[in-house]
Amino acid sequence: RVLEQGRRRFRAAGVHPGLTMQQASRRAPDAKLVQVDWAYARRASHGLLAVLESYSPRVEASSMDEAFVDYTGCERLLGPPLDAGRRLQREVRERTGLDISIGVAANKLVSRFASSAAKRHNLLDVLPGYEASFLAPQPVERLPGVGAGLARQLRDMGVPTLGDMARIPLAVVEAVFG
Repeated sequence: RVLEQGRRRFRAAGVHPGLTMQQASRRAPDAKLVQVDWAYARRASHGLLAVLESYSPRVEASSMDEAFVDYTGCERLLGPPLDAGRRLQREVRERTGLDISIGVAANKLVSRFASSAAKRHNLLDVLPGYEASFLAPQPVERLPGVGAGLARQLRDMGVPTLGDMARIPLAVVEAVFG
């Protein structure tokens, strides 16, 4: 509970993943910096990947703490994706001590958004056919490749969400952005 309160306070101050330590320190000068135990982090990451690889032969690690698991063809062996996801969360917790968030979806982009929406150790399933309605309210800056400058341009054009972006005719997007 204390960690969650601290996390909310730092988020409110503008501290988020991707900032340098110097930027984070300026935004939250009262924060106490804790040295990362990189050896532990690597062991935990390898342990996580080992569990994921027991669920599918196709695992793509995108960082130390994020990976995509292609579950295609595994359902007959391991059951429906939601059941496998719940078992996966339990097994990761038992074997590594880590709690994970899981986004189940038909593709990597939607699963990335679903996993973020499931944050703090939950599981979210975006059913096939509901991807557009799930993504529509998401802010444009969460889309991979959309940095602060492009997000600002889009918001200035009246396009703050992915749903708004989807409604822009392709000809307009090409005329403005090339």
